[in-house]
Amino acid sequence: MNTPEVRVNSWYFYDQAARQGTYGEVVSADGRISLSEGEQIMADFFIKHLQGRKPVIDIGCGLGFPSLVLASCVQRLVAVDAAPAMAARLNRHVHQLGHHGRMSVVLADAVALPFCNASFDGAVISGTLGSLTQPALYLQEMHRVLQPQGIVACAAQNFAYKLQVDRGKPFRWFRMEQGRLSLQVVEYLEDPYRIRDWRYEIRQGSFLYRSMAEQHPGEPSWQVVVEQDPQDLCPDDVTQVLYDEAIMFDPVTLGEAFAAAGFHVLHQELHFIFGNCLIFVVAQRN
Repeated sequence: MNTPEVRVNSWYFYDQAARQGTYGEVVSADGRISLSEGEQIMADFFIKHLQGRKPVIDIGCGLGFPSLVLASCVQRLVAVDAAPAMAARLNRHVHQLGHHGRMSVVLADAVALPFCNASFDGAVISGTLGSLTQPALYLQEMHRVLQPQGIVACAAQNFAYKLQVDRGKPFRWFRMEQGRLSLQVVEYLEDPYRIRDWRYEIRQGSFLYRSMAEQHPGEPSWQVVVEQDPQDLCPDDVTQVLYDEAIMFDPVTLGEAFAAAGFHVLHQELHFIFGNCLIFVVAQRN
């Protein structure tokens, strides 16, 4: 297939999901924070280790978990994300919940933060490490903006467990999102752990597009698992190939990543949440 590949950052896919309303919210329709049992366990972890600190930064905040919960427990919180739709929606939630006096939202790249050295006393990492191409740069930038002895509370997926559970499952599906059809192929890789996400965008008007749309009449968004490989696609059907790769961790490699960035791991534990294994880490800036 000669269609050019376009390398994108994971936040691009999250931003698309936020624009289409398919990304999970923690704020209910009546303007209240609504957490699942697993989210509450995570929230309690972040509150326990960051309560009372000033100021705290959440880099890669998404739609506001755990920032919106943590905001009332710290003296000041800055939530940062590179996805414009995410940041805009979170900003509305901040005002809706009355947090604008203690919480602000900043649109910025996680590896080029617009803050001076040693600006923060605490930091949050909630899932962000598992969506980055260069997590080492992210942790180095976090080290830069944290004060000496500043605390990081981190929750990350244990990818070794995910590989074990998901090995052999199909990770190919056609996805329709508000009129845009793509064949998505997700690959789990090792040495180092990583996930590759390919989106082969299908040309509107092509036979493949029409035939898939006819199977889901009137549905703006859907996905269906398929056996079809990208090589099976007609090159004329594909308009572009979007590609992202994210580095992943297990408990050992996550601890090594923090140490390499200049942190001392104070505590680490495993929790089984959302049908998966999460690594909870508390680290201190050297």
